[in-house]
Amino acid sequence: MYDRLVDAAIRARGQLAPLDLELIGFAVNTAASGPGSAGAAGHAAAARQLGASDDLLVEVAQIVGVVGIHTLASCMSIVDELSGEHSAASDDELGRLQEDFERRRGTWSPFWEALLSSDPAFFAAYANYSSHPIERGQLPPMLRELMVFAMNATTTKLFVKGVRGHGGAAMRLGATRETLIQVLELVSLVGVGSSTSAALILSEG
Repeated sequence: MYDRLVDAAIRARGQLAPLDLELIGFAVNTAASGPGSAGAAGHAAAARQLGASDDLLVEVAQIVGVVGIHTLASCMSIVDELSGEHSAASDDELGRLQEDFERRRGTWSPFWEALLSSDPAFFAAYANYSSHPIERGQLPPMLRELMVFAMNATTTKLFVKGVRGHGGAAMRLGATRETLIQVLELVSLVGVGSSTSAALILSEG
């Protein structure tokens, strides 16, 4: 029954290669907002069968690791407002950090400004961490953007700014409306991973 749902909702669209779909599924299921290890293991196994190396799966895991930054970027401005305090960093330092981020990540959004101005040192460390898979990885830029788009669209996260930003970036890199719909349909099935985990727990009891 699940396979028929996948075939009807995802594979029939034919926008993304099967390996790309499995890698996105692996990303969504391993993200902090995803359903957990059962679904991740299934997508990882399927990706390996389609030719994915361990290095490629590690790269996906590194991309997944950035999803938690939205907590800081979304809430820092609230903390500054409540406390009435702000970073003492100079405009020159903030400008340099922003330029470095844009150069390494290839993008900038006003979304990052609160984190940059509130804690420049942490922002610099995050820029270094999040740039690693971009600078040294093997995933195509569009697929990388689709993964982050998918993680932001997961039911347990639904970070609309991220959906819009990374969806737009993916389209500028060649994704179409049909591509984004295919990814969203894959994301909409994450609840099946919860069902799988529940079944395993019940089988052990």
